[in-house]
Amino acid sequence: MRASGPLHPNREDGSPLDATFEVSEVPVFDLVFHHKAGGRDSPRSVNADYHDALEILLDRLASVRATLLGISVDSAVARDLEPAKRQLDLDFPLRLGSHTDVPELRLDITRAEKPVARRSGTKAGGGNDQKRIRITLTVEASKSFDSLVELLSDGT
Repeated sequence: MRASGPLHPNREDGSPLDATFEVSEVPVFDLVFHHKAGGRDSPRSVNADYHDALEILLDRLASVRATLLGISVDSAVARDLEPAKRQLDLDFPLRLGSHTDVPELRLDITRAEKPVARRSGTKAGGGNDQKRIRITLTVEASKSFDSLVELLSDGT
């Protein structure tokens, strides 16, 4: 199994986003998108650009007509749950393309994260929408592991 190690997406202008992801090839691809923690100006800030970066990654996946086979919360707490309880409640498979409303899809994903692996005592309707998630996907046959990593990181 090939894995990229931690990567960071860049905006279209080449400036970096504060967000981390990894790609693995398993014969489908697993994209692990890391959680956000701390405030943007906090010394403990991690992945402050979570929402923007997730939207950029989804847009890039739509450009190659990716199919999202599943998305699950991949936090330490969630990994103690059975796989079905980690899965986001969305209508999979999700076939992306030029028709995809990427901002709406990002909202659907982050809303679906909130109830998964929630700490006890969380208010109804509350929960974190910036968790570590694992997106299992396929792309058009011509995309290799290396070209997918390059597309997700730099948009090329």
